[in-house]
Amino acid sequence: MTVTSVAHEINSPLSAVILTSDSIRENISDFFKQLPQLESISKKSFPFIYSIIEQALNQENLPTGIEFRQKKSQVLTELEENKIEFSEQYADIFVTLGVVELQEEWIQILHDFNSKALLLLTEKIVTILQGTNAIQSSANRAIKIAQALKNFTHFDPKAEIKTIQLSESLNQILTILQGSLKHGIELKTNFINIPPIECYPDELNQVWTNMIQNAIQSMNGKGKLNIEINQTILKNNPFAYVSIEDSGPGVPKEILDKIFDPFFTTKPIGQGTGLGLYISKQIIEKHKGIIDVKSAKGNTKFIVYLPYSQKSNLEENLS
Repeated sequence: MTVTSVAHEINSPLSAVILTSDSIRENISDFFKQLPQLESISKKSFPFIYSIIEQALNQENLPTGIEFRQKKSQVLTELEENKIEFSEQYADIFVTLGVVELQEEWIQILHDFNSKALLLLTEKIVTILQGTNAIQSSANRAIKIAQALKNFTHFDPKAEIKTIQLSESLNQILTILQGSLKHGIELKTNFINIPPIECYPDELNQVWTNMIQNAIQSMNGKGKLNIEINQTILKNNPFAYVSIEDSGPGVPKEILDKIFDPFFTTKPIGQGTGLGLYISKQIIEKHKGIIDVKSAKGNTKFIVYLPYSQKSNLEENLS
């Protein structure tokens, strides 16, 4: 499941890179085809180009649907009032680029004989720059996944206890499982800034992976997943805790006390070994921690408590 999720998640940004690079290639070709139509670009036109490019690249959410039609109508009205030729096409270009307010100094330029070619050229430049941004974003996404996978698979049988931030550990696993999470799962995280803990990071990664995958499976890929990191006091001792809560059907009361038993599973034959929660419990107990579960119809919450070895640091944060 982890390999399938990672393969899908890496494939997505790489597919975006390929599609975007194809688009950039076409736009650059069109760009040079249009250049002969701009034999004389006046100096006053350059601020016009720069300002449109700047506005377009700063837009985070471009208008769509009803909002797009409303904005286009607004821009079209202003263009028609100024008797700009090709108003309909210009309005469409402006709103597509995210430009919904025309500057006064643009009006005269839009009256020029070559304004159409100039605006189309500007649109190509913006599209090319947006494409390069998309490629960079997708490549960074693939790098992030690869790094998370590298950290996840770096299992050392002679591993030593390390000091880590639980939030970094959980974020690595969420990155790896992103492909399973983004379709139908509403993920909410509440990672409180708490002191680091001493642990075996690779083993804890197994616990988070198992529990999050179980939550996704219990909801059949659709539902709410809430993950929290915080700290508390148990029997006068400081503990960090991770809570993983899902909106699945819940665990029946009659089997709730069996779910940590080895080889116990409710999954169909061939889909589960019944060892995931058993191994998770062994790992948590190795860390002198506690694993607890609370379940009702529509809500199951696993809570992992991990002790702090340096009490003074925690007590300072709790006081």
